[in-house]
Order: sequence, then structure tokens, then C-alpha cells
Amino acid sequence: MTVNLSALVHRLADADPADADLLDRFVAGRDAGAFAELVRRHGPAVLSVCRRVVGDHHLAEDALQAVFVVLAAKAGCVRPAAALGGWLYGVAHRTALRARTMRDRRRRRERAAARPEAVPAHPPDDLAAVLDAELARLPDAQRAAVVLCELGGRSRAEAAAELGVKEGTLSSRLAAARKALAARLRARGLALPAALAPVILSAVPPGLTARAAAAATTPHLVPAAVAALSQGVLRVMFLQQLRLVPVVVAVSAALAAGLLASPTPQPPPAAPPLRVAADPPKATPKLPPGPNRLVVWRKGELVALDPLGGNEKTVLDGRLLGLHPSMFVVSPDGKRAAVVEAKGGDEPAGGPGLGVLVVRDLGDGKAARVADVGEAAVAAWSADGAELAYCSFADAPTPKDVKATTAVFTVATKARTPVKLPDNHILTDWSRDGKHFLTIELGTEQAAPVNGAWVMNRDGTPHRKLTGGETLMGRFSPDGKRVLGGVLHAPPQESPKEKAERDKLGLTRSQSQTVLTVFDVAAAKGTPVKDVPLNAELLGFCWSPGGRRIAYVWRETHPPGTDPNTETQSHLTVCDPDGANQRTILSEKGRSTGDIVLGGVDWK
Repeated sequence: MTVNLSALVHRLADADPADADLLDRFVAGRDAGAFAELVRRHGPAVLSVCRRVVGDHHLAEDALQAVFVVLAAKAGCVRPAAALGGWLYGVAHRTALRARTMRDRRRRRERAAARPEAVPAHPPDDLAAVLDAELARLPDAQRAAVVLCELGGRSRAEAAAELGVKEGTLSSRLAAARKALAARLRARGLALPAALAPVILSAVPPGLTARAAAAATTPHLVPAAVAALSQGVLRVMFLQQLRLVPVVVAVSAALAAGLLASPTPQPPPAAPPLRVAADPPKATPKLPPGPNRLVVWRKGELVALDPLGGNEKTVLDGRLLGLHPSMFVVSPDGKRAAVVEAKGGDEPAGGPGLGVLVVRDLGDGKAARVADVGEAAVAAWSADGAELAYCSFADAPTPKDVKATTAVFTVATKARTPVKLPDNHILTDWSRDGKHFLTIELGTEQAAPVNGAWVMNRDGTPHRKLTGGETLMGRFSPDGKRVLGGVLHAPPQESPKEKAERDKLGLTRSQSQTVLTVFDVAAAKGTPVKDVPLNAELLGFCWSPGGRRIAYVWRETHPPGTDPNTETQSHLTVCDPDGANQRTILSEKGRSTGDIVLGGVDWK
């Protein structure tokens, strides 16, 4: 039943503590009473989002509890604390999407084990459901303004004071948000109502608020279904913070997917026992040459093409598999690929649910399944294509709590060989001679999740540190003497006028820009690749088989305030390692600023 927000939260405007005060009390002393008040205040909006997404009141109640379990774990990360309502709205939409996916997957399994029966279709979009999705897409600052004023009943002066901004800035954010919402709804044949609260909010059943607060603040009381749901959402949120590959996954609800890893892999019951890691052979056997073709992710498929462009061929049709746009590596002979895909193909890898690493044949697009590696998203082939090094890490609230695991998977026998890398190192590549791994070392703080890139020996001991905390991801050159990687650089200084405009729109300034860089391993010195466009968002990069050329995929970025429906170009460029002799060999146009049409690239 739809009700007025003021009746739901029982707010005594001047007497009740602000959200920021309650959140601070909970962070400082785990104050259960303060947390219960936050659940009472924000439960109606959270439950309403969950109900509309999942279409089932019991599942929606589980999702609500999971949202507040997530809040209990991430309370210290909500900044500014006054923006809590907007933050919860986004988490609620993400959690409900994940709950719906888990339910539908379970129904498919049950249907397969019983008689055929159609899975009920999701109800058609109505105005409230569309508003949920579009509110979740707004920039954080704009969503916070909408939630406080449109849903929370604050005046603009009150909301501005809570958020610590000028009233004019708050008004600009509201205007920008309503303009964006109106445009998006109009494109779907709907009109933006003058008042949002009557459309969006509904009452919370008696007792649910107390159950949600108890579950969030008393871990042993969390129901199993709620625990599974909340842990999945926390994992995705953490992966998105790491951003080890600078990719925004348009097919995901929120990182994508963060985007590199997943829980510790569970070997299949029949897998051979683990064996002790062996030293690599002293001499690398002569290997057959690859086809000298690039393979790029394009709109859900893996497409091969010549280094000069043209002669395109779909080698893996992954549109029904949910292929991750960047997480794939092609075997040295070009005949197979290790790809991250959705579990069962029912949601995009890197989206609300994490994917699995699978080895598939390439060639005719049919993608015969060769081997299941498990829930791991980082992989690198051995020089002969017989083995895969892969890395995973388990759920953790902060980088210092991450415990990564690395192993080598033998494709023919399915044997798994543990690698003794430090558990705070994440694998990114494996040298052709088999002697070294390229890793990134995780930091200890949320503000600095990466502590540098390393070349590590096969036995897990350090060989050489390449960089400090600014490097995200890297790939060895074929001879192992250089590394191609993305390095975070501080953004150019913005003018006072640019800052004022960004603040008015509630947009967050990018804290860094990823710069494509070639490192000399022996000197531990990096040189930026020249002539990469200044407005380029890097989506993938690789070496040519001989190491004389590199390829990179980039998508154009837009100035703050650009209409999200603006068409956006993506390109595949080939050049020398220093950036000379550039040639764009493939271009695709996306329908919006967030649309991913080209992704990762490999060259064999």
C-alpha cells in the first residue's frame, strides 16, 4: 500500500538526529539503536525497490535484510553520510537484481529436474519500476539530492545543509537529475511525475524492520538466504573498487563489476589431487607459430581480424554465454580461449553475479566447451598452451583482508598445481619462459587498494618490483623484457569554472587517468605510449606475437554533464610500442555514454 513518507518514518524534523549522526554513532560504537533507526527511516524506500524488481514479497523482504547487512559492513564508506538514502537506493536495486537472478536460476534447475514448466515472466515495466532503474543510474550526488528532497521531504535548504553544499548547488543537482530522468522516461514512453514519493514508497510489514536491524547487527542471526545474497553484493562492490582493469561493464547492473576476481575456486569432485609445483623446464621447446590475428570482444562475440583490419570472423558467439567484455585470453596457437562467462549464461559476467573461467574452442563460433576451470577471472596461458595460471580471492571487506590464491590448471588432465605467491598478490600474466609471474600487490587501505606491480619468480619469491601503487594491470612482452600496463596518473588541474560546473551537476571528479605505459623490466622504468587520445578510456591492450607492435581498445569519454544517451565511439588501434605508426583498424558506435561495444583484445 502506498503511503506518505512522513507517516512512514515518524520523523520529528527538529528532534530526530540526522542520518549522518546515526551513521557516525554506528561506525564509532556499533550502536544498535542508531542502526535500527536508520532501518526504520529508509526501509520503505528500500523495500519498495526490492518488491518492484523481484515481484515477490517474501524474496523482497530477504533482499531488504541483505541491503542492511551490506550497510552494516560498509557503513564507514558512505561519504558524505548525509547521502545515505541515495546510497541505499542504489544498493537496493543491485541487491534486488541479484536476488531475482538467483531465484530464476534456481527455478530453471528445478524445472530441468522435473516436468517442463515455463518460468513466470517478469511483469512489464511500470512507472515506478522504471524510476527505480533510472534513479540507480544517476550520479551519486544527484541521486542523494533526489532522495532527500523528493522522497525524504526535506526542503532544499535542509538538504543542502545536510550534504554540506550551497543551496544553489543542491538546486542545480535536482534540476539536472529531473532533466535526465525526464529524458530517459520519455524515451520509454513514460512521463516524469511532479512528485516521486507517492509513486515509489510503500509500507514495511510489522516486524520486518526489527528483523532487518537484528540481522545486520548480529551476524549469527542472519538467515542463510540473506547471508548468501549480501555476501554476493559485497563481493561485487569490492571488486568494483579495485578496478584492476579500467572497464565499465555496460551489460552489468552496476562491474561490474569490479572486475578481476571471484571466490576461491572449488575443484570438481572428480578432479585429480593437487600436486607439488614443479620447476619449469630448463629449455622452452620450439612452439608452432600463431595465426597472427587479433581477437577482440565486440557486442558479446569474440571476433578475429587481421593486424591491418578486415577479414573479420566471429570465432566465439558468446551472446548467450554472458562473456565478460575484457576477461579473456587466447591460447598461443589461437585455437582456444579461456573466457569468463556467466554461470549458466543467464546474467552477464561481472554483473550482479560473478562468472566462471571456461576454456572454449575458437573457430566456427560454436565455442565447444573444453574445460571448466572454476570461479576465477584472471588467467594466463603457458607458452605451449597446455596450462593456465589463474588467480582468485575470497570475499573481504577491505584490501588487507583479501587472501588470494593462485594455481596452474593443466587443460588435458584437469590437474591443479598450487603456486606459492603471497596471498596479497593477484596474478596478471605469466612469462613465455615460464619462470616469472606478473602480479599486483594489494594495499592495506580502501583509499589505496593497490601497492605496486611485481615480477615474481615461479617459486613465489620476489624478482623485481616494477612500480609503486599507481599500476593496475600489465602484460609481459613475448621476450619478457617489457611490460605493457595501465598506470594511474593524477587528472589535469581543473579551473575554478570547471569545478563550479561539476559541483552544480553533482558529478564526481575523476581521481586519476589511466595512461598506457611500456615498462622496461630490468630498469623498472615506464614510458607512456605516445598519441593515445586524451579522452580515451582504456578497455584492453596486448602485445603482438613478435613484440614489435601493440594493440589497445579505447572508448571516448565526454565532458561532465553530457547527456547519458549521447552516442559514443569505441576504437581498436594498433601501433608501435612507443605509439608511432598508429592505425585504427576497427570502430564501433555505442548508443549511450555507458554502452560497451568493444572490449578486451588479444593477439596471437
